[in-house]
Parts: sequence; C-alpha cells; structure tokens
Amino acid sequence: MNERFTEIADDNRSLSEIQLYMTSDLRARTGLSRTAVDFYIRTGLIRPTSRTESGYLLFSAAELRLLQDIIEWRIFGIGIADIKARLGR
Repeated sequence: MNERFTEIADDNRSLSEIQLYMTSDLRARTGLSRTAVDFYIRTGLIRPTSRTESGYLLFSAAELRLLQDIIEWRIFGIGIADIKARLGR
C-alpha cells in the first residue's frame, strides 16, 4: 500500500506505527463477502479509520478485531440491533 493517507482518526502515533487494512484485507482475514463487509460499514458497526487519496477506505487493527467480534456474536445468534446497542453505535 503505497498511497498517502488523507486523514487519520484521533491517534497520536505516526503513520508508520499504525496498521491499516483495506476492505479487501478485512474480507481476506474474516472470510466475509464484499456484500457482508459493506453491510457492516453501511450500518455503522465498523467504521473506517481513514481514506486514501484514491478514496479507498482504511480500517485500524481495532476495527478488524471489532469485526471479528461481531462475526463471533452473530454466530452465537446475537442480532444486529443488539450488537449496535452493545457497541453504542
């Protein structure tokens, strides 16, 4: 990923210290489809940390972990509304 980042969420670390993931990375690490990842973004369950100059969404390691937690909660039958309430999002 050689693109410059246009913004970084509230974080005092430099860009070199922050691990960022594109949506394709999220899909590869979770096994979710593009549609499923887009759904979680659209509903606000996961939030992009920044965006490249080309417009690609980037996610922090914390958002990736959150997505993995969401997947686990869904496996246990927890509904989207309950997850949103749990996360306060």
